[in-house]
Amino acid sequence: MDQVAHALGRKFNWRIQPSGDAALNMLGLSTQVPGRWVYLSDGPNREYTIGKTLLVFTQTALKEVGFKHPKSGLLVHALKALGQERVDTAVMQAIRARLSDKDRDRIPRDTRQITGWVHHLIKQICQKAD
Repeated sequence: MDQVAHALGRKFNWRIQPSGDAALNMLGLSTQVPGRWVYLSDGPNREYTIGKTLLVFTQTALKEVGFKHPKSGLLVHALKALGQERVDTAVMQAIRARLSDKDRDRIPRDTRQITGWVHHLIKQICQKAD
């Protein structure tokens, strides 16, 4: 589904970013495959039915989809979907394990303009282990 979403994004010249359950699934924080894949986009609101799955593009502010690195947006939207109260040490360790050293260096710089609590968690997740 992600490949289809990105193909549509390229076709219409939209910047897109997986959101909610799609971001959680892609980051490995949820094993459930969403029946409705939601992508934030700088294009118009659109819905596509592919098989039995709904692919939804929701127009949003550019700051929500304008990341330089794909994993930055994925991490931001996965954390927002979980909510601040549900992010514990185990979740942070699971995310950290999926990020390379290069990702952990790039992501905090790429997400500076994000909501305070999300950026604070990202900085904790991306800290270098001593």
